[in-house]
Amino acid sequence: MCGIVGYGDSVVIARFTDQLVAWQKEKLAKEEARVLEEASLKAQAEMQRLAAEQAHLRAEEDSRKHMTKMERKRAIDSASRVKRRAAAKAAAAIIVLTPEQQAEHDSKRAIFLDKKRADDRAYKARIRAAEKAHTAEKERKEAEVAASTAQAAAEAKSKMKCAWTNCDNPHTETSKYCSRTCSNRSAYLSSRQRKAAS
Repeated sequence: MCGIVGYGDSVVIARFTDQLVAWQKEKLAKEEARVLEEASLKAQAEMQRLAAEQAHLRAEEDSRKHMTKMERKRAIDSASRVKRRAAAKAAAAIIVLTPEQQAEHDSKRAIFLDKKRADDRAYKARIRAAEKAHTAEKERKEAEVAASTAQAAAEAKSKMKCAWTNCDNPHTETSKYCSRTCSNRSAYLSSRQRKAAS
């Protein structure tokens, strides 16, 4: 078809492209879920370790009842620093990926986005080509209809023309002549031709 994809073919290609993009999105989502699950497991392990440390600190707190005020203050400050540090590590483990994982994730995402943009451009180009072909076909059919309509109108006009040779007026509904004058002229001419023949 002159290198132009048909409208039906463009729909099939578009659906296949959409399915491919959806599959790639699903694959990327699974990879992200796996990485986040690993990070979550690490965070849970860190939280368990923190809970064990806190239990140990609570046990030591019971043994510090007879400490001096300064010693008690130093112990509390140290425990607070440990808690804050452990909480920061746990939050970082949940949110931040390792450099290798982050690089791999960014690379896959960049490749996916580039392919998606290329697929979108190709899909839009196919749609434009199909629409252009459809418009051209529509215009061609409209031109054919207009030509046939004009021809039919010309034929109808010629059929409505008065039967007298030198008259271009339309004939009446009950006669093939436009008036009695043309009818009389035609009858007079026919009579003269018959007389000349005899």
